[in-house]
Amino acid sequence: MYIYNTSKLLSMQKQILFLLLFTFIKITSYTQTAESAYKTGMLLKENGKSNDAIIEFNKAVKLDPKSYKSIYELGWCYNDLKQYSKALENLKKIRPHWRYVPKVFFEMGYAFEKTNQKDSARLNYNECLKLKSDYKLAHKYLGNLEYDAENYNASILHYNNYIALDPTAGNDYKVWYNKGFAENTLKNYNDAILSLNKSKTINGKNLNTFLELGYAYTKLKMAKPAIDNFTIANSIDKTSHIPYNGIGEVYRDIYKKMDSAIIYYKAALNVKANERKACFGIGYCLNAKGIYSEAIPYLQTAVKQEPTYTAAYVELGYAYLKLEKFNDALTNFDKALSLNSKSENAMYYKGLLYISKKDKIKAQQMLTDLNNIGSKNASLLQEKINKI
Repeated sequence: MYIYNTSKLLSMQKQILFLLLFTFIKITSYTQTAESAYKTGMLLKENGKSNDAIIEFNKAVKLDPKSYKSIYELGWCYNDLKQYSKALENLKKIRPHWRYVPKVFFEMGYAFEKTNQKDSARLNYNECLKLKSDYKLAHKYLGNLEYDAENYNASILHYNNYIALDPTAGNDYKVWYNKGFAENTLKNYNDAILSLNKSKTINGKNLNTFLELGYAYTKLKMAKPAIDNFTIANSIDKTSHIPYNGIGEVYRDIYKKMDSAIIYYKAALNVKANERKACFGIGYCLNAKGIYSEAIPYLQTAVKQEPTYTAAYVELGYAYLKLEKFNDALTNFDKALSLNSKSENAMYYKGLLYISKKDKIKAQQMLTDLNNIGSKNASLLQEKINKI
């Protein structure tokens, strides 16, 4: 009895050992096969064959559902193939397991961005940077996101980080252009010129780079480089009215040569009839020359083209004021102030209108409004009120 039990026990032990060995061999076989499929997929991916790589990564996941690296690569390949929903499907599977891996959040951010889910994209790019603050592409794509959202300070910050981290950033003209545009918008014109000149060095055919350079130099009252850049822009695209407007503005505001400015504004109108800025520019110049009746049709066209054009309403009101058409003048000044309650010129000219009508009380109210916003025009209006 004792011998029989021992023999049976030995037989059972052998069977258990065999089963364990078989299971181990089977698992090892699966793991090796999954690893082999993964490596094949990586080779295909590195050679730009994302479709073929996906087949191998799917094999790896089927053999080993915990092959998280294969699932990640599926997400990457689907992003590469612009199949962003499939990319997200795979990346979401591994996020709980790879929650400390920055590249997962970067790829998710990219897929969210491409599916127009901007908030989710921003969230994931920032999560990537929390895990790895020097993840250069996360800075670049966040820079683009913030630029598109017109969050220009944040955009510049991320572009600066990207440029500092990536020696090849100097080859990306769009980054430098976006940065320069943002700096122009924030009135950092000297910084904008540096960025835009870098963009120009990389790509000397981008029309908008030269337009932005012309704009920055104009704001800095640097007439020659402004005209030079607008002229290059014109040579790139002769069908664009913008370079003509830019040169017109230089002659109008820097050189104070109204006749020359009008020539360029009319050239803009030859390219694009009734263009609002050109019409405004001509109206402004004609007002400056004292030809008010001729200014009015141009300014009327400007506000017709853009009903929220505050400066054009001010100039139109001014022309009517000089022609002593006070009701029409008042209508336009009030329209300008309804669009911009702090329009200094509208307040000042409205004050002049009341002075012309000998209405000291209302003129005084305009003076108060000018003082409230700290306008330099307040002292000018005060002198005229004192003479009533």
